[in-house]
Amino acid sequence: MKRFSVALTGALLCLLLMAVFFGAATEASPVVRNKLTTASLLLDRSSVKPGEKFWAMMMLEIKPGWHTYWQNPGDSGMATHMNWKLPENWQASSIYWPTPKRIYTGTLASYAYQDIAFHPVSITVPQTAANGKYTLKLDGEWLVCHEICIPEFGSFTADITVGNSNRRTDNAELIDSVLDDLPKGLASKGSYTVHTGLMRIKLPQEIANPTGGILMPLDGIILDHAAMQKWQDGVIEVKTPLTAATKNWRALWVDEAAKQAVQFEVTPSTTLALPEHPGLWRALFFALLGGLILNAMPCVFPVLSLKALALAKKAHLQRREALMLAGAYSFGVILSFLAMAGVLVALRHAGEQIGWGYHMQSPVFVLSLALLLFVVGLSLSGLVHISSRFSGFGGRLTSGQGLRASFFTGVLATLVATPCTAPFMAPAIGYALLQSTPVVLLIFGVLGLGLALPYLLIGLFPAMLHVLPKPGAWMDRFKQFLAFPMYASSLWLLWVLAQQAGPAALGMGMLSMLTLVFLCWCWPLTAAWHKALRIGLLLLGLCPLAASLVLANGAEVQRQNTQAMDSVPYSEETLRSLRTQEKPVLLDATAAWCITCKVNERVAIKTPAVQALLKEKHITFMVADWTNQDPAITRLLQEFGRSGVPMVVFYPPKGDPKLLPEILTESIVLGELDSF
Repeated sequence: MKRFSVALTGALLCLLLMAVFFGAATEASPVVRNKLTTASLLLDRSSVKPGEKFWAMMMLEIKPGWHTYWQNPGDSGMATHMNWKLPENWQASSIYWPTPKRIYTGTLASYAYQDIAFHPVSITVPQTAANGKYTLKLDGEWLVCHEICIPEFGSFTADITVGNSNRRTDNAELIDSVLDDLPKGLASKGSYTVHTGLMRIKLPQEIANPTGGILMPLDGIILDHAAMQKWQDGVIEVKTPLTAATKNWRALWVDEAAKQAVQFEVTPSTTLALPEHPGLWRALFFALLGGLILNAMPCVFPVLSLKALALAKKAHLQRREALMLAGAYSFGVILSFLAMAGVLVALRHAGEQIGWGYHMQSPVFVLSLALLLFVVGLSLSGLVHISSRFSGFGGRLTSGQGLRASFFTGVLATLVATPCTAPFMAPAIGYALLQSTPVVLLIFGVLGLGLALPYLLIGLFPAMLHVLPKPGAWMDRFKQFLAFPMYASSLWLLWVLAQQAGPAALGMGMLSMLTLVFLCWCWPLTAAWHKALRIGLLLLGLCPLAASLVLANGAEVQRQNTQAMDSVPYSEETLRSLRTQEKPVLLDATAAWCITCKVNERVAIKTPAVQALLKEKHITFMVADWTNQDPAITRLLQEFGRSGVPMVVFYPPKGDPKLLPEILTESIVLGELDSF
């Protein structure tokens, strides 16, 4: 009986403690402390007269590194909500939103508050309110995000007296300062128009001579929130998901340098001009011409040497056979271009910011391609003979003379062509990526046709081959010579891997090559124990390969700093700051895997004359390194209608930026830099 009494007393005590705990946890008060925020309900008056208005404000003190959201959260998030329970006939306004900041999370952008967030609301007391004390109740809900998002809540109460006096509280000055900093409304309106995924917005005339700032729509997905906003003379250009200018919307213009934040309405316009883009037929012509010129670029030469060898061996082939080989090669090229376009479109629809040459930003692909070209080179040198059982590795796919070899040579030519951007390619691809999926596929298919065109013409007119000498002993030497472009390409790709993932990945890649060579050498051996040796070597070869790929994709790999000593790395904030200060900038968007970029830098940018002029005119040399995926640089390329590198832009102190040609000379750069 005694034991039962003790147990009953303990149970009642637990119930009492739980009741006290939960009662305290749910009890409304002026301050609510959550895990990530401390929320307070503040009033600017302790007493007010009937018919007057006072201010109430929910203040959120936010844990460092976390943020809450503005009325338009942007690409993700949820706006803060306030649900009032007021005395009868009392009226509360909607939230007056202070100016937020644009915050990037990966490829997305949000409008948010960090450290502290204020949410003022005006409350009007009815004329018929009787004198006395009244209780205000508020249920608040907000989302707090960093790498994850956590919803938080608060229930608040505050008392105010209605009578013949009007007394301020200790919080009145804080609330007044928040109200003074609210964005001001403009009576005049802005205007906008939309064309092919680009919105052009004219700011109201009250925003005098703006030199920097961000436009934020107050609600809805009006524009691409994460896109860089390019503008001049009060006109902004930015990407948009809209297809036409059909409705009015409200915008917030924030210029932190000028300490200006204003709201205004934006209406459709029929007179605001848009920049010209190449039409479909012009884009198709540029794609064909760009693909044709791509044959002369250094990226494609190693693979074209394979076709030169095949042509030399078949210098006197018949028209039908020549046409079939040319068709297989062309089919491989065009199909590969269409496949790349399909992947690009799919990734963009999934929200990825990618462009031309996107697969070269993958260390996995770079190392795999280096190994493939290395094996092809060994095969051409006669150092390894790959049996039919090992043909899946890729050597026989491209080193033979049949239709299969022609097809896969076309595939390989496409893969290694992407580090280069030929003249006329950039406007064609830039136009394509703003169009529907069928147009994208059409333009990429024509680009592939341009790359395949020379070999296709030889297939149509095999008499062109009669100028070559007849097959003979010289061809074996010629085949061995053509292995060296393969080796050179493999070494270059290893260098690219080092830029992407550091020297450790480079070492693992070289070890993979050594193991691969030994594996190719011992593969034809036929003794019984040789089979176990081959399996062991294959597993051993996968170890350094897997290790290099882990290093290449690991977050702890330290990228080597490829910036020149006299350059600054690109960032949207740095460029915007330099433009605001009216400082000239030469911007080089480049990548370690882009051969055209490196040639431009060697012959036209990093020359003594250009470097001297940069210093003389105090021009900032900014490098946007796109070796690894960088959404900010992808957005920069898209702002100029480009989908890949190289891209060199000169920003004069005043006026529009000038996009330079893809292929540069020193005189072109000097002439542009000396133009102001």
